[in-house]
Amino acid sequence: MLATCPFQKTEDIDSAIKIVLNGEYDSSVVVSKAKQHPEKALRITGKNKKYITTYIDKNPINVGSRLNRQQFSEAFFRSNVLVCKRKVIEKYNSLSSTKNGFVKTPHLIDIDSAEDFYYAEYIIKKNKKQI
Repeated sequence: MLATCPFQKTEDIDSAIKIVLNGEYDSSVVVSKAKQHPEKALRITGKNKKYITTYIDKNPINVGSRLNRQQFSEAFFRSNVLVCKRKVIEKYNSLSSTKNGFVKTPHLIDIDSAEDFYYAEYIIKKNKKQI
């Protein structure tokens, strides 16, 4: 279990390691499906920070786009698990390479705030009651 990602399973970590050890990939990452698609992200812009635009293409007209989330392709975010060979760090100065494998896992809670902590605590208590 990782401190800021308490529901990360050791099996996911083991799988990410095996992906690299099997030799097809130089690095791997554990991912979970994004709750909100990145193309729906917005940013505040302008001289006095009083306008809003899309985050990716920076087109304010697309803020009101008719695209529904169901129309976007699947998007994923990485958990706190990255595995790589030493040569990846030496070559790219990164933990990921051009040959990235991945392990999909159900949605994870990444604790970045007090609210995230309380939500994780709630889930733990709820699961204990069901046992």
